[in-house]
Amino acid sequence: MEKTGGSIFLKILKILATLLLTFIFIITAFVLPLYYSVAGIFTPKTVATVVQNIDYVEIIEKSPEFKAAMNDLGIDISVANEIMQSDEIGDFVGNCAGSVLDVVITDPKNLASFDPLVMKDIIDEHIDEISDVLNEKLEKPIKKEDIHSTMNKLLEENSDAIKQALIDLAPADNVINPYQKIMSTIKTTLSWPFITGVILAEALLLGLIYLLNKKKFGGFIWITVNAVIVAILLTVVFILCKSNLVSAVFTSAPGFLAGVGATMLGTITAKLLIAIITLAVIAVGSIIAFILLKKNSAKKASEELIEQAVVQDDNLEAEELTE
Repeated sequence: MEKTGGSIFLKILKILATLLLTFIFIITAFVLPLYYSVAGIFTPKTVATVVQNIDYVEIIEKSPEFKAAMNDLGIDISVANEIMQSDEIGDFVGNCAGSVLDVVITDPKNLASFDPLVMKDIIDEHIDEISDVLNEKLEKPIKKEDIHSTMNKLLEENSDAIKQALIDLAPADNVINPYQKIMSTIKTTLSWPFITGVILAEALLLGLIYLLNKKKFGGFIWITVNAVIVAILLTVVFILCKSNLVSAVFTSAPGFLAGVGATMLGTITAKLLIAIITLAVIAVGSIIAFILLKKNSAKKASEELIEQAVVQDDNLEAEELTE
């Protein structure tokens, strides 16, 4: 069948549209995981993960206040890390982090007036779970009242240090407005409705790429290639983050900050790995769909040819009989 000028033009237009959508998908699918891996640090859950993975045995050994509190409760510091990494403590730390982040992100002007003692309410809310964890991990039972009073005492004795740490986080007056805008944007982009919208937008791009190349299921090949390209780019970043070149920057911080830095880097790389695996699943799923649909199409075409041959044979026999 001879191709007309119009059909050639449409084919060129389709290729250009596919390339444009491919470019947009590759850029956004590469940048978004990087952004969310870093921006995710500002979520209570990530903060809780970072806090939980600090080496508390080392901190307690170097802190007279914490060591005294542990001794008062009769807790062996060797199980401190195990206790801190429990789900119940994670929920408690996450709520504390959420309370602090609300001020850091939405109201940095008033960081100086933030009272850490408001976190006593969070202690009250989680004291039952905390008590259960401590009594499960320790040989000797501890009264919930003793745990409660010790935690409140620790908070009171360290409230000034916590407050000063928050004040140090406050931006200078001349950058308050840009800071608030940036942090507000980060908070918005970390909301589930926004993330869902981003995922749907990426899925729409792949859907359009498929529709433009659906003939003979070629759209699945385009999707596979796009997913593989982005996965390779993210893998390069992942390997760089895992290399000594980058990890040394995080682990060279003084004291326990090195552990915080290493945990933050681990959180970032973990999210990158999730993105890489997701893209790999999309690529594998697309190529499997292409193979299965191709086979099914070939099978149907073969069956149709057989049916046509049978019909022709029947027609010939009928003609012979009528003669």
